[in-house]
Amino acid sequence: MATDPLEWLAYLRNTNSSRGKPYSSRSILTYCRHVLIFFQWLFAHDYIAFNPAAKVKEPKVDKPLIRVFTLVELEKLDAACTRPIKGRSITPDERKMLTARDRAIFWLLLSTGIRLSELCGLRFMDVDWDNGMINVHGKGAKERRVPIGQVARQHLNTYITYWRGVPANTEEAIFISVFGKSVTPPTINQMFARLKRIADITDKRVSAHTCRHWFAVNCIKNGMPTIALKNLLGHETWEMIEVYVHLAEQDTRDLYVRYSPVDGLNFQHSTKDHRRKAREWRTSRKR
Repeated sequence: MATDPLEWLAYLRNTNSSRGKPYSSRSILTYCRHVLIFFQWLFAHDYIAFNPAAKVKEPKVDKPLIRVFTLVELEKLDAACTRPIKGRSITPDERKMLTARDRAIFWLLLSTGIRLSELCGLRFMDVDWDNGMINVHGKGAKERRVPIGQVARQHLNTYITYWRGVPANTEEAIFISVFGKSVTPPTINQMFARLKRIADITDKRVSAHTCRHWFAVNCIKNGMPTIALKNLLGHETWEMIEVYVHLAEQDTRDLYVRYSPVDGLNFQHSTKDHRRKAREWRTSRKR
């Protein structure tokens, strides 16, 4: 019976999820932690005679390969927010509304690093316009305050003032569809799929979570303390913060290699001709 949890983990590694894709190592780790805690609770409350998962170790997680947007890609994605005039499925005003909405969503995600689910759950009562803050309802019913930023605030204000319309009450969702319904994660995923196609970005994922990665990495590169970033992102552990720090440092090293003022001096580079002249000079000094 002690092997049952191990057999279950092996099953997860060799089985596709409901979406038809293999489970990621992080998903398997999450499931494993839940099962281990459940068995611990059963044993502690005398529902089972012994804990079959007592010696099961948590599986290792593959290090995520994170690619963030470049400046050129940000410009392309911003331009892709503009809805083209195509067919008669939506009216000109609806097209302009969707353009303003998509651009507000894009820059709000880049400026705050909030999760996709947190974005969809934003209501008018969550926005503190006077202080430039939003109340974010995160995982586990935890709430945190996050600054908006001037650029995101401008796009959000344009969307609400000119296209969203005045809400009936402050509990209404900020971002809605052309049918007046609250946006859902699939709606935002479709939006990013369209942006990815129009911007012709093929080497990285284009999603709300990529915006979150971009926010984190650039906050570190700009000198933000990691404890402040951890609180802004709503992380309970330091694991992902360490990944962001490593990524920011790697990017800084790459930039240094490319733009180093000293390493770019040609006369400091050792060549066969330089070494030959140095040997001739040393030989002449000995005579």
